[in-house]
Amino acid sequence: MARIIIIDSEYAPDVRSAAERILAADEEHVVEWRIVLALVREDHDERWTHVELGRELDGVEPKALADALERLAEAGVAVLDGERVQATQPTLYLAALGLVSL
Repeated sequence: MARIIIIDSEYAPDVRSAAERILAADEEHVVEWRIVLALVREDHDERWTHVELGRELDGVEPKALADALERLAEAGVAVLDGERVQATQPTLYLAALGLVSL
């Protein structure tokens, strides 16, 4: 685990904001991870609506869900088509290989 040592109090706000950014990034990755796990589930159609994902990812704010979907689409993990989303073929292939799982 990394240690943060504050030498001068004038640097405290920068350290605090950096820590907040790290925590925010971790939350973003958790939302993305939860979306991917939902998209590769075998007990649901390949295509999900934003509403279905919102219900599945209970507790995730709509803005956080939309932002995560955009990041996954930009990364080539998911395909967005209006209100529908689905995993890309490479993502489904990796899931079939067992590389996307809990």
